[in-house]
Order: sequence, then structure tokens, then C-alpha cells
Amino acid sequence: MQNNVKYPRIFSWALIAIYFFSIGFVSLHSYKKPEYNWDMLPYMALVLQKDFKNINTIHIQTFEELRRNVPQKNYGLLTDTSNPYRKKMFTNAEEFYAQLPYYSIKPLYVEAVDLFYRMGISLPRATVLPSVLSYFLLGCILLLWVSSFLRLPYAVMSCLLFMLSSPFFTAGALSSPDGMSAVFLLAAFYFMLKRPMILPVFIFLLLAVWTRLDNVITAGLFVILWNVDWKKSDKNKLLISAGMLLVFAISYFVINSFAADLGGKVELYNRFYRFPNMVSDDEKGFSLSTYIGVLYSRGISGIYNSNIILAFLFSFLVLARSGRINFRNPERNQLFVLAFILIFIVRYLMYPEISDRFYLAFYLAIYVIFLGKYFSRPQSTLG
Repeated sequence: MQNNVKYPRIFSWALIAIYFFSIGFVSLHSYKKPEYNWDMLPYMALVLQKDFKNINTIHIQTFEELRRNVPQKNYGLLTDTSNPYRKKMFTNAEEFYAQLPYYSIKPLYVEAVDLFYRMGISLPRATVLPSVLSYFLLGCILLLWVSSFLRLPYAVMSCLLFMLSSPFFTAGALSSPDGMSAVFLLAAFYFMLKRPMILPVFIFLLLAVWTRLDNVITAGLFVILWNVDWKKSDKNKLLISAGMLLVFAISYFVINSFAADLGGKVELYNRFYRFPNMVSDDEKGFSLSTYIGVLYSRGISGIYNSNIILAFLFSFLVLARSGRINFRNPERNQLFVLAFILIFIVRYLMYPEISDRFYLAFYLAIYVIFLGKYFSRPQSTLG
């Protein structure tokens, strides 16, 4: 069969319709039956905090919105008094308010929730709607990218199977900024790898930082690696990179100021510095042995409960297919895979937790690179 196979237009449109109907159905299901994860409560409070200034009033209104708008079973789980933490958050307004700075450093997500709430959507559903829309947008970007080198039937099937996998299916139903973050990062990766354009890369990385503050690690590292990969004069690259890094740094401190306005200060991976939830309550301070123990236990748990090993498998298959790495002038795909591995290591050492939701955009990009390496001949596209 020839590479440039042409399909009847009606067949192509039917495949596309099936794909978008499928991910649209999943999006609707996620909106109708969200996960009702506990993090929705602080995000709800941050929206209500714009209307109410009293800590007790914010606390009361948050749980009242929850009671009115979620099923009784889920309300009971989120206010479960047999869980010490949830009991404290439900009964103590000051303790609950003290958690808000850690959630205020996702400003774009909070503003999106606020926008949907002002449009008349119930506050609990407003917290999940950004994830629902993000799931659909991730599917759009993925199909656009994969269809550029894979025949349409295979592009649709490979994209659909990936979008129906657990990490993405679950992320679309969470009250979390992770979906929005993944959309911005994947868009940035698309303009890094498929259509190299530095301005869109910078804009989407900046949006990712404003969606999740910890994306400053990813953004900063990619800007530094850009000096190796993009072919411009060294002086121009250095000036542009310095300017981008400066914007990211300013954004970091501005976003941190939102936490300060709520009476807190959230440095990057502040929970690692303070070391709670990693040691027992009766243990004092930080010790190297405890830290190594945390790295080990969290690593085993994370590997068991995530798809990170599969991502590394695809990564090493990409590197194997690419051949020898020229570190002085690496191939862009090789550079991206190496950046992913480095970002994972840095992030894990700073905050030992392995969770699929942190790496959704990386999973998709590496999957696309893998497909491109083994099916690299353009055959049939959406155009």
C-alpha cells in the first residue's frame, strides 16, 4: 500500500466525529459525575473570599455551598469526622483558612473557577469544569499532532485509546489545576517540537506557570535548554532566554504575593522545607536518613500507583531509535526526552511524590514522539 493513502472525505469526517463524540462523552460524564476530591473546598473558599472577608463566614459559606450542591454521600465523605484532618477542616475555620495560601498560587485556575461561578454554575461544579474542558482540549491537540504523521484511522484509534486511559480519564473529573496546566504545557511542547516558534512556547509556558507555580521548574529548564536546541546567534539566544527567565522569576514572586495576602508564604515546594506529612508527628526536624527513607517509600508507592514507568519506557525507546546523542547539537526530540527525565529527577528530589497528574502533558508529548519515531512518514492528515 502506498504511503499517501487518500480516504473519502465522508470517511475522514466520520472518524473525526467518532473521536470527538467519544472524548466529548467522557467530558460530559466527568462534569455530571466528578470525583468530588477534597481540594475543591479550598478553591471554593478562594472564590467566596472575594465576596466575604470574615474567616468564619467564608468557612460557613464554603461548606453550605458544598451541602447544597453535592450528593449527600459525597458531602459525608468530604466532612468525615472520623478522618482527623477533614474533621479539623470542617470544624475549625481558622485551620481551614490557613490552608488557602497553598491553593492561591494557582491563580489562573482560581480565576477560571470564579468566572464559571459568576456565569451561574454551582460552585462545586465550577471547580471541575476547567478540568473537563482541559480534557477535551488535550484530545484536540493530541489528534492534531498525531494525524500529521499517522494515517487517520490509526491516528484516531491511538489518540482515543490514550485519552481513555486512567490518568486522563481521572484528571478530567478532578477539581484541580492539573488539566489546565497540561493543556498549556502540551501546547508549548507542540510549538517546541512540531512547529518551532519561540513566542508561542514562551506564552504557553508562562500560562502554565500562572496555572501551577511549580511549573516554573519546567519553564525555566526548557528556556535554558532552548539555548542548546534553537539555531540563532548565541547573543540573541542568551538575551531572549534571559528575558524569559526574568519574566518567569517575576511571575514567581507576584504569584507568591497572593499567598502573602492570605497571611501565608508559599515558597516553591514549601511543604518539603517544612517536612510535614513525610515524617511522624513525634519526629523533629530533618535528617538525611529520614529523607532517604521517604524517597524510597514514596518512590515504590508512586511507581506502583502511576504510569511513570510506561513513560520512561517510551522515552528510552525514543532514545534507542534516535541513535547516538550529540550533546553539542542534539536532536530536538532527544533533548525533550532528556529534559523530561531531568525534570522528573529534580522535582522528585525537591518534593518526593510521583503522581500522574503532574506529568500529563509529558506523557502525551512522549507518546507522540514515540509514534513519530516509529511511524515517521506523513500519510494522511486532517487537512
